Amino acid sequence: MAQAFQVGAERPEPPRRPAVRPWPRRRVTLLILFSGIVVVLGWAAFPVVRFALLKRRYEKAEGLERREALGQIIRLRSPLAIPLLLAEIRNPDSRDAYLDDLLDLIDQKDLELLLDRLGSDSTEDRSVAAFMIAALIERPWAGESEAVRASLPRIYGGLIDGLSGGAAAIDYVDGIRRVMQHIHDSDVATPILERLQAGESGSRVNALRAAYYLRREPALANHPEILPRVREALRSEDSRVVLGAMLVLEDQVQPEDRPLLIGASIHPEPRVREIACRSLGGLGGAGAAEALMRRLEDEDGRVRQASILALGRLKVERVIPALLEMMQAPAMMEVGQGEGIVQVPNPFPGEAAAAALAFFPTDPVVDALGRQAGAPGTHERIRLQAIRSLGTIARPRAIPYLRSQFGHDRWDFRLAAILALKGIGGREGAAALLKGLEAAVRSEAPRGEIEALGDALRTISGEKYGPYPGDDREEGEAGIRAWAKWLRSKRSTTR
Repeated sequence: MAQAFQVGAERPEPPRRPAVRPWPRRRVTLLILFSGIVVVLGWAAFPVVRFALLKRRYEKAEGLERREALGQIIRLRSPLAIPLLLAEIRNPDSRDAYLDDLLDLIDQKDLELLLDRLGSDSTEDRSVAAFMIAALIERPWAGESEAVRASLPRIYGGLIDGLSGGAAAIDYVDGIRRVMQHIHDSDVATPILERLQAGESGSRVNALRAAYYLRREPALANHPEILPRVREALRSEDSRVVLGAMLVLEDQVQPEDRPLLIGASIHPEPRVREIACRSLGGLGGAGAAEALMRRLEDEDGRVRQASILALGRLKVERVIPALLEMMQAPAMMEVGQGEGIVQVPNPFPGEAAAAALAFFPTDPVVDALGRQAGAPGTHERIRLQAIRSLGTIARPRAIPYLRSQFGHDRWDFRLAAILALKGIGGREGAAALLKGLEAAVRSEAPRGEIEALGDALRTISGEKYGPYPGDDREEGEAGIRAWAKWLRSKRSTTR
């Protein structure tokens, strides 16, 4: 033990820790660079990852949750949302909601995507792609694109294929017109003719819809092959094709179409018979009245109404009692309300009958129209048309009925009566108008009513008496005295 505590004895050294070697500068640099790359890639990938998550939620959800997910996708402002929105605007109900968002997202580089979709096997894909190109056609990079010009037949074809009926058809018609407006030398007639000659009924129906909506456009109205192809469609066994052809021809019929129309008046489809009757009423000629008379007992009410109105246009007096009954009998029609269907008054048959009665200027017809004009329980459209028809017939016998309208609380009724009296003219018509002018000036009626009365008197008389717009009450009274003096002079010259 003494040796253990001996001075200068060696003590055991504690174990040494391994020395920490400093990182080389290169390694630190690489680490920082790698971390930066990871951060940048993560930041760049974040929208893509978020889009993928939202897309998954959108595809699984329904109703409001689905719309909310799509709204969040739109707010990402990512071009990845374009295919989703293209699918959404297939539905007309969601088209208005998402079309503006889709137009904001699409730029020039996306045009190729739309052009590629024009060659899709799906009719809906082709139609929507064509619709979007038409919506973008005002932008120079689309309207002036050679690729778009080269694809015009497919663009028009896609838009025509979209004319499948319903409210969406108008969108596609507007698209066709927009392309025609911005690319003036484009050929819309050829795609229509190609589909008119196709064997598939659906393509022919859509082509006929296009021909109907665009029939006033010079590109179709002046094309020599359109109407002959439409007439050929009348011989189709498909009722939809025949109906489409009838709609196109209705206001373009020629005398050579009369045999086709007479044949169509006995077609199994009621809508075809109805249009044939309307067209025969405008065309007339040999056999038209006889064909229409046979339809007076048609099983379909609209066909009967069309034949009655057509016979009225042809001035067949035998139809007067039927026209009077149609004008006076209340008609109803079914309309959707909520989830059900309700019946509401239908003024159109009575209004049309009142217009047709103007072709029969007899005292009993004048009296019937006058009574209908003043019947408070009758629909206002029928009453207004009865007033207009009295002006068309232009017989003094109608004056008492028209003068009673000056007390009506609605300006459109009073104006219709003024115009009808203007059409009747003569001293009797002028006297009735002067009474109305006196009441209007002294009751300080609206200036428009006073001006209409004064204008009617000036037209009948050729005189230039007032009142005029801006005249005060005193000047109005002076005008009334001048008109009264003129009337007295007319009375003395007629004795």
